[in-house]
Amino acid sequence: MSEELNELPEGWSFSPIGDLCDLVNGRAFKPKEWSDSGLPIIRIQNLNNPDSKFNHFDGEYADKHLVRPDDLLFAWSGTPGTSFGAHVWKGELALLNQHIFRVLFPEEYLDKNYFRLAINHKLDELIQNAHGGVGLRHVTKGKFEATKVSIPPLNEQKRIVNKIESLQSRSQRAREALAEVEPLLEQFRQSVLAAAFRGDLTADWRAAHPDIEPASEYLNSLSSELGEIKTRRGVPRNVSYRTDFKYPAFPSSWHFASIGDFLHLGALLDVKDGNHGANHPKTSEFTETGLPFITAAQVRDFTIDYDGAPKVSGKPLEKLRVGFTELDDVIITHKGTVGRTAINTSTCVLTPQTTYYRCRQNCFLPQYLMYYLSSPVFQEQLSSVMSQTTRNFVPISEQYNLFLLAPPLQEQIEIVRILNEAIQRIRDTEIFTSESTLQLTQLDQSILSKAFRGELVPQDPEDEPAAELLARIQAARAAEQATQKKRTSRRKTKKSTGRT
Repeated sequence: MSEELNELPEGWSFSPIGDLCDLVNGRAFKPKEWSDSGLPIIRIQNLNNPDSKFNHFDGEYADKHLVRPDDLLFAWSGTPGTSFGAHVWKGELALLNQHIFRVLFPEEYLDKNYFRLAINHKLDELIQNAHGGVGLRHVTKGKFEATKVSIPPLNEQKRIVNKIESLQSRSQRAREALAEVEPLLEQFRQSVLAAAFRGDLTADWRAAHPDIEPASEYLNSLSSELGEIKTRRGVPRNVSYRTDFKYPAFPSSWHFASIGDFLHLGALLDVKDGNHGANHPKTSEFTETGLPFITAAQVRDFTIDYDGAPKVSGKPLEKLRVGFTELDDVIITHKGTVGRTAINTSTCVLTPQTTYYRCRQNCFLPQYLMYYLSSPVFQEQLSSVMSQTTRNFVPISEQYNLFLLAPPLQEQIEIVRILNEAIQRIRDTEIFTSESTLQLTQLDQSILSKAFRGELVPQDPEDEPAAELLARIQAARAAEQATQKKRTSRRKTKKSTGRT
């Protein structure tokens, strides 16, 4: 239901934005006009991001394009949710780029910050009526001017702004406090993983189980039992630990060896990435249904997004030769975004961005290996390999030379139990933080809705009614327009010097 159908408090009025102000569009500065000196050019990104770099202009300009501190501006073109909106300019003298209006109005009759908030309260309506597609849209001058906003008496406008700023200041402090939680949780996650793979988290468990067979003894007996293991071509054996890797501390009952050596021992059954070269499906060959084709983007937070993955079927699927996963394979991303891990729980095929690790589960628990591959011990090895190249890429040939820690199987079970509990606590906190942030956004929106319904601050019957205020605005604008007509129609241009 339109707000115009809602009853406004006594003394309030609705008004089209075009009856309150005049709009001046910015100049279409060409890249060849940019310079290293002169006045800064205000583009939409300079309104949305205070750290965004400015272009400058050192030439002739019209006075109407000169923006002064505290001018009201409206960005009317761009991406919904990021580009549109009214802003009070807090920078130095500058020049206005295209796709932004200077909003000129009689400031003695309309509070600037109230007007800014009132315009922004209508952004959803403006974007809904904007021209263009999903990505890039623009609000026409006519649609903007026809949009109606609620106008209270001038004194009440000021009371509303003060109240909103006070409440939003409190919600902003809460939002900033919540924003600090995420990096703290990541630090805690890494700290827990590091402690787990130093053996710190299971020190008491080892003391209570002194007779557990060391992993090295078990793996040696397994190797004797299995005999010579057939591996893929190129898998090295007897790999030496690289000197540029930091040697980890770990309990003496754990076994430390390369991925290549674990493959030759039989503790790992296979390590393989997805299809390269001519067999890799083209984008045009993906289908709505079929086998999920797992890229690095689908692996996040120890889970795999099968629904969001590209799908491959028919002849493109028949051409694939490698990368077919099995249940409980451990997946790691090794190209682009490197080092995310998850356990495979559904039939799928991997891209060249992802690798599966297939475990002999009486040697490596899949969950244990998933957590280990995410730990600082292993992630530092990945970083060292990537530091030798110009790409975020750790190929299979390099992964064979990376080292894994294998505790006794019973201790792996205890490590997984402890980490599952810790990771769940982290997830619960992340959910709480996300929900709290959403609630703050909803609270801010509720505050604005109440403000523009006249429910945020009390009305004062002594205030001049908005209808009279609007009449004053119309008279002031008419007088200004009359003055403009008396002036020469040809304005003198000015030279940009960086200051006026």
